[in-house]
Amino acid sequence: MQMKLMKAWKAFQAGSIVEVDEPTSASLKQAEVAIDWTPADAARVAEQASLVQTAVAEAVKGLKPQSVAGDTNRTEYKNLGSFLKAVRGHNVKYRACPPEGNNETTDDEGGYLVDEQFSRNLITRMAQNGVLTTNMDRVPIGAGYNGLKFNGLMDYDRRDGHHAVNVYRIGEACEKTKSIPKFERQSVDLEKLVGLYYATDELLQDEPALEAMVASWFGKEFAYRMDYEAMNGAGTTELLGLLNSAALVTLKRNTAGAVDANDVARMYSRMYPPSIGRAEWFVSSSVLPQLIGMTIGQQPVWLPPGGLSVAPYGTLFGRPIRICEVSPLLGSQADIGFFDMSEYLLIEKGGVQAASSIHVRFVYDETAFRFVLRNSGTPKWSRSIYPNQGTDEVSPWIVLDGGQGTPTPTI
Repeated sequence: MQMKLMKAWKAFQAGSIVEVDEPTSASLKQAEVAIDWTPADAARVAEQASLVQTAVAEAVKGLKPQSVAGDTNRTEYKNLGSFLKAVRGHNVKYRACPPEGNNETTDDEGGYLVDEQFSRNLITRMAQNGVLTTNMDRVPIGAGYNGLKFNGLMDYDRRDGHHAVNVYRIGEACEKTKSIPKFERQSVDLEKLVGLYYATDELLQDEPALEAMVASWFGKEFAYRMDYEAMNGAGTTELLGLLNSAALVTLKRNTAGAVDANDVARMYSRMYPPSIGRAEWFVSSSVLPQLIGMTIGQQPVWLPPGGLSVAPYGTLFGRPIRICEVSPLLGSQADIGFFDMSEYLLIEKGGVQAASSIHVRFVYDETAFRFVLRNSGTPKWSRSIYPNQGTDEVSPWIVLDGGQGTPTPTI
């Protein structure tokens, strides 16, 4: 009997028509790998394909594409929804950008680079929804490269007065002493961040709704994933998270399961001084009651004179407080963090790439859209710094631990 494969099986690709015996047919259906296929099905699909081609042709005519000045290979669409409909039609003539290397083809599993305008909109949505990623140092990666190698001065212990590069005063006609700086090589390689979306045939006809859903949902989910990795990532096939960085400074909290004024004062004091003007507080929503009830003596720290009747201050020590979804719960390490995210390097290549397939959800009348963003990131610092005075390390990233340390005097 004949069956249509919904997934790849043995040497056959998804969408292939195969001849199998009855036991194999039962096994494939149970595993949802294939569906029954008859001559009537073939005729029906051929008829539907003809109707779809006609509809797509009519839809494409209605797009009224305009060539971008100076580039006859690019086409502008009136919105992202119209672009996705053109992608589903796999009409090469209306592809937003020409093929690039081997990663774009014209078949139904091929990729299409999302038009620059819509790619920028998706990335803008990511930036609007992101918290940790908003102020990262973003570096674009050019064609032909898949990562970035950069050198940093090895200047992590300044206690003896000898720094990576030294400057000094000398008398007239005195011999100058050379500086021999030491460097460390760091590298970060691009990785893929992928999103998958199923659009019904009905939704594909409603371009504004399709655009709103894709831009909103993927903007939020890409932003969430980036924030999560920036906090927790292992750095292998994802961003290297701050909690896994050797440059992170973790302080013992005064009281288990709490955050008090002394905790935040000590965190502030351990921030790398040039970073204080750029650093922000990132807190779990579960920490907010601690901030609201925080006092020094009888003086509230975070509440203005009107108390609970007015909005709380938006800062601590003059630096903004941001509620972060990926910050751990109260009492855990990094439930409150003081970070200068401009000292985090994020590399990005190109825009967002989109591809479509009608096979994945064929029996449900849905089209699968895949979105791919290539980026990666790492803290610029490989470890924290010992300043010239004292033995307490400083860093652009300060958190409280998840336990209870030795209590320190109250402010």
